[in-house]
Amino acid sequence: MGGEYSRYINQNRIWTLGNFQKVLFVNPHYFGDIKIKDKNKITRFFVTSSAGRNYKFLLDASQRLKNEKFDFEIYITGRTSIFNSKKIYKNLEDIYFFKHNVNYSEFYNIIENSDFIILPLNPNSKYDNEYRKFRASGSIQLVYGFLKPVIINEEFANIYFLDNRNSLLYNNNNFYEIMKKAILFNNKEYKKIQNNLYLLEKEIYNISINNVKNTMKSINGF
Repeated sequence: MGGEYSRYINQNRIWTLGNFQKVLFVNPHYFGDIKIKDKNKITRFFVTSSAGRNYKFLLDASQRLKNEKFDFEIYITGRTSIFNSKKIYKNLEDIYFFKHNVNYSEFYNIIENSDFIILPLNPNSKYDNEYRKFRASGSIQLVYGFLKPVIINEEFANIYFLDNRNSLLYNNNNFYEIMKKAILFNNKEYKKIQNNLYLLEKEIYNISINNVKNTMKSINGF
């Protein structure tokens, strides 16, 4: 398999959804005729329930923000229900909405009506570190396709071409502050970061198209 794998790499025949080494970055993220909306008056966050992920720091930040009387909601979907209503703190029950196993129409509607996507990756987690090496998050596809700014740990950002212009980056110590910043964004600030995300999406589209062409040239010799 090693020799065959090397041949495929040399022929540019291996594509990945993340910006990983040795292989070509090709990222399809078209979800149809989506609606680009202004920021909600009550900030709405979206999170995917994933196996093997720790959500405690999200819950802790949410509890602190609610105690400080900030208005926000968090919607959770996912094929796994490991992160569910039984896992949250009791005083958060009115702002956490679990929508597991919804159909695509409802799923897209939830994304369209959200303001930010939270991707709670932890660089200290062996499971999450796979997303820096050879796995790509499905949530990133939603970020690109729906133009929803993502809240992501800064150590994972460059894999997805993300920075402080088009995303909200946090570290191990300031997730609460970044989540608060997202809530406090006015619509003008929100549209600025969303427009930068739009520019990134167009850049990714062009990179992907060119890499597809490179593969065709390598295989067909034209």
